[in-house]
Amino acid sequence: MSIVGLPLWIPLLVVLFLAVRGYQVWQAYKRKKQRGNIPELGSEETSTAKFRAELRPSMLSGLFNGTGRLRLGGSLQRNNAIDRMWSLAESLNPTLIHRPVGPRKSARLLVKGIAFNNKVTVFLHGPTTQTTDNEQIILDVFASIRVSPKIVDVSSDTDMHLGLPQKDGTADLPYLYIDGIAFGNIGTILDASRNDELAAALTAADVTFDEDAAEKLRQT
Repeated sequence: MSIVGLPLWIPLLVVLFLAVRGYQVWQAYKRKKQRGNIPELGSEETSTAKFRAELRPSMLSGLFNGTGRLRLGGSLQRNNAIDRMWSLAESLNPTLIHRPVGPRKSARLLVKGIAFNNKVTVFLHGPTTQTTDNEQIILDVFASIRVSPKIVDVSSDTDMHLGLPQKDGTADLPYLYIDGIAFGNIGTILDASRNDELAAALTAADVTFDEDAAEKLRQT
C-alpha cells in the first residue's frame, strides 16, 4: 500500500518523528518555563514567528548533531549534554592539551640524557679551544688522574644552559656529572680532588682510568 506513490512506512515514519520531537520540545519548554527562562505564552517574545524561527532548526538538528553524525534515541537532556561535551572537545586546541615541552624542561632533559649516557661529563661554556681559566683547571685535574670525561660545549645549544645548576641566574660552569648525577662546580671538584672524594666517586661509578687521558683531552 502506498500514498501518492510513496510506501506507507515513509509518511508514518515522518509522523512518528514529528510526534516524538514535538514531545521533546514541549518538555524542554516546560523545564525552561519552570526555571523562569521563557516568558508566558501569548507574550510578544513567544510569538508564532519567533517559535517558527527557533523550533524548526532545532527539529532538524534533532536528527543530526553539528558534525553531521546521526543521533539515535536518548533523552533530550542527554543529547544536549552530549552536544555540549562534543562542542567543548572540538573547541579545545590540541596544542594546549599536548603542550610542547618548554625550553627549561627540554634543556633539563637534554642535560640528563647526556649525563646518563656518559660515565663522566663536564659541561663547559664553549669548545675546549676557548676554555676559561677555571675550565682549564678542571681539564688539568682530570688529565692528572687519568680520566677522560665527556666534554660538552654548552654554547652548542641555545637552551642547554637552562638545564644546568644555576648561580646568580646563569649556568654554574664548569659543572661535573658522574654516572648521570650532578657532582658539583669548580669549587666542589677541587675540594673533592684534594681529599680523594673525587677519586672515590669515580671508582664507585666504575670509571675506567686511561693512561692517554691527557692526550685525549687535548684533542677534544
